[in-house]
Amino acid sequence: MKKSYLLIIMIITVGKLFCQPLSVSIQITNPLNCKHDTNGVLQAIPTGGTTPYTFSWSENTENQTTQSASNLKESTYFVTVTDKNLDQATTSIALIAPQKLTGIETIENPTCFNEKNGSITLFVSGGTTPYTYLWNTNQTLEKLTELPQGTYSVIIQDNNGCDTTISTIILTEPEKLEITLTTTNVFCQTLGSASVEVQGGIEPYSYKWSTSETTNIIKNLGIGTYSTEIKDKNNCSETISFTISDDKCDKELIPSKVFTPNGDGINDEWTIGNTQYFPNAQYFVYDRRGQLVHSQKGFFEPWDGRFAGIIVPFATYYYVIIKDKENKNAGTVTGSVNIVK
Repeated sequence: MKKSYLLIIMIITVGKLFCQPLSVSIQITNPLNCKHDTNGVLQAIPTGGTTPYTFSWSENTENQTTQSASNLKESTYFVTVTDKNLDQATTSIALIAPQKLTGIETIENPTCFNEKNGSITLFVSGGTTPYTYLWNTNQTLEKLTELPQGTYSVIIQDNNGCDTTISTIILTEPEKLEITLTTTNVFCQTLGSASVEVQGGIEPYSYKWSTSETTNIIKNLGIGTYSTEIKDKNNCSETISFTISDDKCDKELIPSKVFTPNGDGINDEWTIGNTQYFPNAQYFVYDRRGQLVHSQKGFFEPWDGRFAGIIVPFATYYYVIIKDKENKNAGTVTGSVNIVK
C-alpha cells in the first residue's frame, strides 16, 4: 500500500514538469481602415499554461477583461494573460491606421472676363489608394479644366471608404476690359485725334491702331474710319472702330490793323487771331513798292516789325495770307497793317 502511494505522486510531478510555458500573442481581427476610426478589435491568443485563462488589457482599452478588446483607436495596447496556476504572460501590439486622407489643390483662374479656361488640380495623400472624386459639378476627375469663375467643392474617397471634403475652391476672373474712347474731328486745318482709356483686365495694356501706332493716343488723323485693338497682360482683347469727320470750319483769321514796335511793351507786335486753326498757312508782308519784308509759314509767331534785324519804316504794309499751302481751295486773306510810332 505504501508503494502505490509513492507512484501516484511521481506521476503528478512529472506532468507538471513537462507543462508548456504560458505565452500570449495578439491578433488584429478588425483593422483600422481610416485615420480616426475607433472600431479596431484585438484578440489575445494564449498558448501553454493551464486553462482557464483570464485577460487584463491596458488602461487605454478602458481595462477590458475579455479575450478580445474592441472599440479601439490607433494606439499601442498591452494584454496580460493569467492561467489557472497564476502564471502570467504579457505582450503588446501597435494598432496602426492609414495616414490621414488629405487633399490640396492648385488653381488656374480664367484668364479673361467670361472665359471658361480655368482649372483645378488635386494632390491627394494618405488613406489607401486608389482614390475617387466627386465634384459639385458631378465630375469625377482628379483635374478639372475649361472652368468658368465660381465656387467648387469635392469629396475625395479612398479604397477603404474614408473620405475628406475640400469645400471652398474659388476661381475668379478679371474684370471686363472697358474702353473709353475720346475723339476730335478735323476742324479747319487742325487734324483729328483719338485716345483711349482702359479699365479692367490685367495691366499692362498694349494698343494696336489701324494706323500702326502703339500708344493710347494718336494724332494727325484725317477724315476716315479707324480702329484699335487693346490687349491686356493675359491677351484678353477688345476692338473698337470709330470715324473722324470734318467739323465745319467757322473760324477766320483776324489780323490786327495797327501796331507800334517802339519797345514800350504795348502793342509792339503784329498779331493774328485764330492762327491755331490754320497750321498750314503761309504769311507774306510787303511794303508799298511790293518788296517782301516778312514771311513765315506754319504756326504763326507775332511779327515785331523787323526786316533784316531793323525795324521797318513807319508806314502802311500789305499782307497776303494763304490759309492752306497744300489746299489752294482754302482761300487767302489780304489786307493792310499800319506800323506807327
